[in-house]
Amino acid sequence: YLYSLKWCDIYNFSLLITLLDLNLLELQFLAFPYFVTELCDAESFLIHFDLQYSYLHFSMSPKLYTILKNNNIKAEAVFENLHLAKSRDRAKNTLRDLAGIYIIINLVDGVSMYVGSASTNRLYSRLMMHLYYLKGNSRLATSVKELGKKNFAFVVVDIISEKITDKTNLTLLSSEQYFIDLLKPSYNILPLAGNSFGYKHTSETLKKMRDNYSDARRNKIGNLNIGKSISETTRELMRIAALNRPPMSQETKDKCKKNRRPITVTRVDDNTLVGNFEDIVSAAEHIKCNEKTIRRALKTNGIVKKMYIVKDM
Repeated sequence: YLYSLKWCDIYNFSLLITLLDLNLLELQFLAFPYFVTELCDAESFLIHFDLQYSYLHFSMSPKLYTILKNNNIKAEAVFENLHLAKSRDRAKNTLRDLAGIYIIINLVDGVSMYVGSASTNRLYSRLMMHLYYLKGNSRLATSVKELGKKNFAFVVVDIISEKITDKTNLTLLSSEQYFIDLLKPSYNILPLAGNSFGYKHTSETLKKMRDNYSDARRNKIGNLNIGKSISETTRELMRIAALNRPPMSQETKDKCKKNRRPITVTRVDDNTLVGNFEDIVSAAEHIKCNEKTIRRALKTNGIVKKMYIVKDM
């Protein structure tokens, strides 16, 4: 019973908060200093409100409280002690079916942060991806390896309960951009909000992908040259044909040059020049990506692999 939601009348308590326009983060430390002191070193103090217009799940240490207050961050959900299985389970149960903006905070220096967005039912997977699987951001992954999960907090600052669509995705990205501009998070490689929501391959592309990667086709290609040997006569004929092949005409060379698309590549983080390339293929080989990735980037915001910006020369 102690520390349960039956401590107080939740409805009247929430009404009082609304009328007085109180900050819940400050309220929990002003109203319950004894319990904060006693509990913050364990799973930490917890207030859980599940109201019509807000979903607030607080569980924080004084360190995190200070960081949030200093940065004027109003949290919707807070998760610490992420090295503990029960904290991970609580996050999973709380974030189910929700979308929103999250901030991952380095509790050691209190300054380094990462801002990200997650579509419907993806908030928990983002937590797992960044802090457990160490994917999605190399800078953050390096810090988590060095300091451990217990020194990071996963804070949700904006929750969107409705399903993410093309329309609500714009709201999601706008909110993410707001927090990126506000906090200027050092872990973020890109200063721009973005996600892959809504991107779909055409039916034609999907068919080609299925055909290219079908087991039957791969087996057929793999079996083409099994046990096959080329005779010396065939080798000689192939050599003669190659030697007699006429050089590329000037007309063909001109056509190739005409179809080239010179581009310049710079780094996102410091805008340093990576190189000027005479065509997309050369640039793709240099930065180790598919040329289609560059062509797609040139049609949109020009960002490739969250590391490079490509532009026409």
